[in-house]
Amino acid sequence: MGNHCINCGAVNSEVDTFCATCGSVLTTIPNGDALTGPQEPLFLYISVTRLILMSVASVGFYEAYWIYKNWKYINEREGRGLHPFWRGIFGVFFCHSLLGEIKKDKAASALIEPSFSVHLATGWVILTILAEYIIGPFVPIPGIEVVIVMPSYLFFVPVQKYINLVTEKRQPQERALLPRTRGRLGRRRYLRSLRWQRRGSHFHRGS
Repeated sequence: MGNHCINCGAVNSEVDTFCATCGSVLTTIPNGDALTGPQEPLFLYISVTRLILMSVASVGFYEAYWIYKNWKYINEREGRGLHPFWRGIFGVFFCHSLLGEIKKDKAASALIEPSFSVHLATGWVILTILAEYIIGPFVPIPGIEVVIVMPSYLFFVPVQKYINLVTEKRQPQERALLPRTRGRLGRRRYLRSLRWQRRGSHFHRGS
């Protein structure tokens, strides 16, 4: 019986130490069977509908959380000291590299070949800057400028569809859990910190 990789699900030879598909260490239990169990998603697993609704409801703040959370998944898997919180705060500088990380991820691409372009990040950055620095100074109500360019979340939709397909192929039972809210408290704290930062930037611009 082959040795199943718990990271990407590929079947390897019983004598293999590393997965030939994604390079992960193959772990076995004493009786020689492959170690199985629930796998953590590679990236943030939410429905596209939730991504859109949360972006609209939070007037764009959820998109920064989306960037933060995906960097957090990468950081926890690879232990690279990436400081995901600040990468979410300064998403305009790290969005492009995030999409690149998702697209070139070996464990994900071994299951499904990514078809989205990393240049989606460019469109998101342009709309975000447009809202914050060009439209924002002429709008008296903080946050309302984001509503004007709300479709910025559309640039993340193809990426989220890809993440969901990969997650469901790695762990089919995840689809049944999709409607549940995960990490609600952490998400609220992060979005709250973003709102305070945005209010502070408006205060300094108006003074």
